[in-house]
Amino acid sequence: MVQVPFSQFFLGGQVRAAWKMADSTREALKLPEYGPEAATFYKEFGQKNGEPFWISVREVADHIDHIKNLVGIDYIGLGSDFDGVGAALPPDLADVSMFPNLIEELMRRGYSDEDIRKICSGNVLRVWKANE
Repeated sequence: MVQVPFSQFFLGGQVRAAWKMADSTREALKLPEYGPEAATFYKEFGQKNGEPFWISVREVADHIDHIKNLVGIDYIGLGSDFDGVGAALPPDLADVSMFPNLIEELMRRGYSDEDIRKICSGNVLRVWKANE
């Protein structure tokens, strides 16, 4: 199984470099890593330093497409990293309430209902059951 992460640290080359620079700046300013103050800092940093600074649900779907083309739909899951990457999440996929944005993007790309069920839960449940 490949659990597709949502973090900009993992999915975006240019974005990753921008985030590393932002994190260094945030740390130098002694700002917290999480919370409203951090969110404001990152938003302003992106505006001041130009794009690309944010990935979107489209890049997450691009990685799902890539894995599907490499090994097939039966080996894809979601690894959101909601609990470990702080603010480095796409603004349109920053928490579980935004999963419909990803589902909509996959549907737009022609994924079937069954494909989406596999990605969202079916594949990981199949693997867990096989390993019990």
